[in-house]
Amino acid sequence: MSPNFPRSYPAGVACRWIVQCPNGYQCRARCGLGMPQTPTCSMDRLYISRTGDSELNSAEYHCGRGLVNAVSIDSRLTVGLVTSTNSTGGRFKCLISTQPITTPTCNCGYKKTNRIVGGVETRPHEYPMMAGIRFSDFGEAIKCGAVIIDRKYVLTAAHCVENKKLDELTVVVGEHNVTTDVDTPDGKVLRVRKVIIHPNYNPNTQDNDIAIIRTAGSIDYNENVGPVCLPFKYVNHAFNGSTVTILGWGTTTFGGPKPKVLIKANVEVISQERCQRNISTLTPRQICTYTPGKDSCQDDSGGPLLYTDSYNGRLYNVGVVSFGQFCASTEPAINTRVTSFLNWIRKEAPANYCMYILGALLLFILQGAHAQQPNCDYAISVTPQKSEPISSPGYPNSYPRGSACRWIAVCPSGYKCKVNCDDVYLPGGQDCPVDRLLISKTGDSQLTSAEYYCGQGSVSAISTGTRISIGLVVSNRSPGGRFRCEISAQRDSASTCNCGYRKVSRIVGGEETKPNEFPMMAGIIYLGENTIKCGAVIIDNIYVLSAAHCVITKGVNDIAVVVGEHDVRVGTDSPDIQVFRVSRIITHPNYNPNTYDNDIAIVKIQGVIRYSENVGPVCLPFSFKDVDLSGAVVTILGWGTLFPGGPSSSVLRKVNVNVISQSTCRQNVLSLTPRQICTFTRGKDACQDDSGGPLLYLDTFTGRLFNVGIVSFGQLCASNSPGINTRVTDFLDWIMFGSGAIFLLVVGYAQAQDANCDFFLNVAAGRSYPISSPNYPYSYRPGVTCRWIAQCPNGYNCRLDCSEINLPQTQNCYMDRLLVSKTGDSQLGSSEYHCGYGTLTAVSVANRISVGLVTSRSSRGGRFTCTVTAQASSTCSCGYRNSYIVGGEETRPNEYPMMAGIVYVGENTIKCGAVIIDNGYVLTAAHCVVGKNLGELAVVVGEHDVSTGADSPSLQVFRVASVIIHPQFNSDTYDNDIAIIQIYGSIVYSQKVGPVCLPFKFINDDFTGSKVTILGWGTTFPGGPTSNVLRKVDVNVVSQASCSRSYPSLSNNQMCTFAQGKDACQDDSGGPLLYQDPSNGRLYSAGIVSFGRFCASSYPGVNTRVTSYLYWILNNAPANYCNI
Repeated sequence: MSPNFPRSYPAGVACRWIVQCPNGYQCRARCGLGMPQTPTCSMDRLYISRTGDSELNSAEYHCGRGLVNAVSIDSRLTVGLVTSTNSTGGRFKCLISTQPITTPTCNCGYKKTNRIVGGVETRPHEYPMMAGIRFSDFGEAIKCGAVIIDRKYVLTAAHCVENKKLDELTVVVGEHNVTTDVDTPDGKVLRVRKVIIHPNYNPNTQDNDIAIIRTAGSIDYNENVGPVCLPFKYVNHAFNGSTVTILGWGTTTFGGPKPKVLIKANVEVISQERCQRNISTLTPRQICTYTPGKDSCQDDSGGPLLYTDSYNGRLYNVGVVSFGQFCASTEPAINTRVTSFLNWIRKEAPANYCMYILGALLLFILQGAHAQQPNCDYAISVTPQKSEPISSPGYPNSYPRGSACRWIAVCPSGYKCKVNCDDVYLPGGQDCPVDRLLISKTGDSQLTSAEYYCGQGSVSAISTGTRISIGLVVSNRSPGGRFRCEISAQRDSASTCNCGYRKVSRIVGGEETKPNEFPMMAGIIYLGENTIKCGAVIIDNIYVLSAAHCVITKGVNDIAVVVGEHDVRVGTDSPDIQVFRVSRIITHPNYNPNTYDNDIAIVKIQGVIRYSENVGPVCLPFSFKDVDLSGAVVTILGWGTLFPGGPSSSVLRKVNVNVISQSTCRQNVLSLTPRQICTFTRGKDACQDDSGGPLLYLDTFTGRLFNVGIVSFGQLCASNSPGINTRVTDFLDWIMFGSGAIFLLVVGYAQAQDANCDFFLNVAAGRSYPISSPNYPYSYRPGVTCRWIAQCPNGYNCRLDCSEINLPQTQNCYMDRLLVSKTGDSQLGSSEYHCGYGTLTAVSVANRISVGLVTSRSSRGGRFTCTVTAQASSTCSCGYRNSYIVGGEETRPNEYPMMAGIVYVGENTIKCGAVIIDNGYVLTAAHCVVGKNLGELAVVVGEHDVSTGADSPSLQVFRVASVIIHPQFNSDTYDNDIAIIQIYGSIVYSQKVGPVCLPFKFINDDFTGSKVTILGWGTTFPGGPTSNVLRKVDVNVVSQASCSRSYPSLSNNQMCTFAQGKDACQDDSGGPLLYQDPSNGRLYSAGIVSFGRFCASSYPGVNTRVTSYLYWILNNAPANYCNI
């Protein structure tokens, strides 16, 4: 119970109770609370760690009034009370009891502490899963490694045990120093009952080199001996570039002596393509490792390759050491890929493996946890007028063990699905080891992107689109539970602003974040040092916010911005990493380098940040403009040093600190201004290189993260002095207007300040709908934010006619702006803006248009009035297909109606490809037209065989009216290699000539792994003759990470393709990469052929990524494009 119970506890206390229950029993706490209720329990907190963590790092926390029940994972429970120095008082009382553990705790892959050539000795029992195999004719020597996967099974290499009799083998666990038993009291030797060698093991190529040994006795688990995690959650991962740990008692040099102790070495996984250059017989069931000077060696065979999951810290057995050429040579080592054998392992060694590590419902079902109810897979159509209930099987009674259920809800267009779960009662514990309620906001039917929940409480979630998926996965050892939810359709306009989301719920005193846990985090790279020197935060897809002192002395060529990063050592932990060069740095004009007042800066990037589940903007704190936040808990993020003068962290770290009052802070910092905000928590702080990072405040009402501060400075790190940060709420007007990024207000705060100034219009054909500024015909007032989203019927465009616009005329419209998005972007990120006096007409790209009004707080007023009508659009027809390229084949005449060619008039031949995007424009590569006069170029469409004009009666040739080359085209790196050509005249569309579809619907896709078609009249081999006929070839899009190994200067505006023996070649440049949408069969221009090394070589081809330039195309080639 709390101090002084039943009276109130005092302010500023910190208490802890550690409860140890008998072996075989769990601890249960039943607590009654009467504590202050504050956002995120920022005043007082009752902590409960179900793992018994004495530091309470894994603890849940509670406040307010009510009851709390908690059951320990094992036999230990820790309770803590921390109260604020300005606490108003409270109390709690808990009753602790014991209950038998009825189900085994799933615990695998744990490591106790923080042959191997180049390796180091492990600490005794550092790796509890390690086992060894002894041969009877070699005495006590361990001849092969192995790994514990269950109490009765170990995994090893087939070649270690082939041709061995059972009585010739023994398995040793809990071993460290083979010459003594003193260091390992848990060492145990077991006889072998059965050996199961993979039936397809090939002793010549070592393919399928894997075996299972069943021991005659049972392995006793304890702190020093336990199983590895099997990599069910990584079944689709290649691990390229990842670091893995190899263990063994093998020789440390080829033919050399064996060590007495277990040795470890960290090595890197290399790609199959790279490994095949050395090992021609390599199969997909093998995985290669290589690090100079480090390797497994003789008698290390059969040992594990251990991969540490940065998400949960557990060790996964991703490989089994198989063979190599000598030891630590220049050749890679070959290992058996465990993910290829999971079904075989579960079949031959049936056991209750730890499956809570899975993120996907289907993998649980793979284990055999089929729903006991025959009808536990639901598709729900949600209407706006009705909520749909869902609940666990048997609700309100407990669900049965082994259940696996799924609900997929689809809401109408223009709506999002909202799920509210008011009764969630599942077995709790760190990582939800028993049962899980999964929710995928993307509506992923396999729930691979799902967040998961357990314990007792409520859950609320809103879909990112029109679909949401819920799953329930119940262990076969579950003690039971229940949940109840309702799904409703919520109009999209009520929550179009998608900012401040956090993927999951786990610097000095800080802890590592999970990869992309905070999608808004960015880093400032100093290019000369090639390292992240400051933090930053995404506020829009072209802007990040940081500290002025981070960039005040830097030019745009001195820094870069990285988003989607987690571990700076590797690129594989976060597939959404994007790096951008900088186009503009805007430091606050009143920044004072002596006092750090106004320590804030905006960095504008070159290109556009691609938003995804892992990368997105923070919310700007408009709704907290008048809130002091004293006493609130905020989260600081950074890759900075962990102590003064120490090394920077390789992974992004987080720490929670308290905001303290200005009066308290001023006692330490006399120069403090109202524009600064102070934080202090003993032993926790930002440190060197954390500057510029955000202070994130979690709004408990919405669950969103708001950027309330920017790390500025402090006295040492985690000292007794507070940290000083820039108060973002004091700079909102400057952010919105000083940078010209007026739509940031809409991005960060989509709700209008006027209660009736956020509208959604369903526009019917034949009617007009008025839109006008507040108080029209009188002036609007300063500081208003309004939005109108108009939806027209299918087959219609929305037409906006503004008969009067009278807004203050300012440079870049920095005072007030009327914004119009022809794409109907609800966040107005793609909008044009207008000010001054005049009229305006705009027609939507598809059947939706968005209008916004944003006015400065210092505005002198203005007004506008418009009408919206639906006008019939011509049938949207694009990307249809009738029915060089190295390795390519001839197309049928006019098979691809969108194909065009660029003719160099002096040479009278097609020198580059192009693609029709409108009847007045074609798209091509910038390098094809740079340096050319208009009279030197012509455009041909409807062509097939250039040696004759008879094969294609639809042939049309046009002179060129204008050439628009991207202003940031780099002729050295070919970045931004894109150009628009406007022709004289108009292309006549027919069945044989027509436009490609622009990839508006794929703006967030990177197409990795997709097949695309390249077209061209180029040469069919380097230096050879060009093709008379249009040829085509299908190639695959490869990942940015893979391609950047061949092209280090690769940017996110480029995309790579590769297929053995197939490629674009000379004179194919400028042609399209066509992606066929399987849902509608249409062809989309996903890329533009740019450059490569030779033709069809071992290097990928590099192409311009069209999705990065859609807004540029819209602005420079205005037309009624098909948005389908």
